[in-house]
Amino acid sequence: MKVMHVLSGDLWAGAEVMAINLLQGLQGCAGVELRAVVLNPGRPAREIESLGIPSTVIDENKRSFPGLLFELKKELEAFQPDLVHSHRYKENLLAYLATRGEQKIGLVRTQHGMPEKFGKSFSLKGWAIRQVNFRFLTRCFDCTVAVSDEMKYTMLSDFLSGPGKVVVIHNGVHPPTLASKYKGGEFVIGTCGRLCPVKNYSLFIDMAIRVHQEVPSVRFVLAGDGPEMDVLKERVHGYGLENYFDFLGHMDKMEDFFSRLDVYVNTSLHEGIPLSVLEAMVRGVPVVVLPPTHTGPTHAGF
Repeated sequence: MKVMHVLSGDLWAGAEVMAINLLQGLQGCAGVELRAVVLNPGRPAREIESLGIPSTVIDENKRSFPGLLFELKKELEAFQPDLVHSHRYKENLLAYLATRGEQKIGLVRTQHGMPEKFGKSFSLKGWAIRQVNFRFLTRCFDCTVAVSDEMKYTMLSDFLSGPGKVVVIHNGVHPPTLASKYKGGEFVIGTCGRLCPVKNYSLFIDMAIRVHQEVPSVRFVLAGDGPEMDVLKERVHGYGLENYFDFLGHMDKMEDFFSRLDVYVNTSLHEGIPLSVLEAMVRGVPVVVLPPTHTGPTHAGF
């Protein structure tokens, strides 16, 4: 079977990591021939190249949507896949349009997360894209993969996705080579991810000051980068936590991050199945997560 994956390449977040993990897993399957089309150069493209999987990078910053569609069609004609698997909104639409009229090509897409509504004003364009993606494209694809039962329920109930076309396949992670050992010494509580509203890191900082008041020796770490960096640093400064709170920025080697933790905290307002939680669990780091019923604004009264 010939399988082509179409994915974005401008980010290195959970969806991209899981797409690479899937490609790596398929690489070891007998009878499967792989090819990847990546929109934008970046780490996903480099990771695919390091795996030795044939791939093509189409820079969407240099092409219009019709231009992207034209380039993808050329890749399809050259590779002649049996199945096309896409991973984000634009890639879903491109995959559908590029394969129209090709009766022998199956279409699969993975829904890695739901639309992030938190901290954003209403956008007519964004609303239209979501409606096309969920209501129209779900009916056009042979199968949609949701990474959690809650996500499947939301797609079927709120977005009227086609019944019977949504299946749940949970995310997975590679186990570490060495098991984690209790490190002793300084007690560290940490979290990581994109610094954006849906991750709710303001609550993590609110939590930090409450813990610090009870146990002053505890240290807090936040790994990641994003648009809320300055706001979060100002919040830490306002609490006077600078000497107990570290902003680690973007990290490529997350093993270094998880190895120093005693507890991992996830404060997200919404997730599919967060990769960081799985990474912490597989290393034996205790995890604390926000209750799934919490959808309100950040507050300190937890």
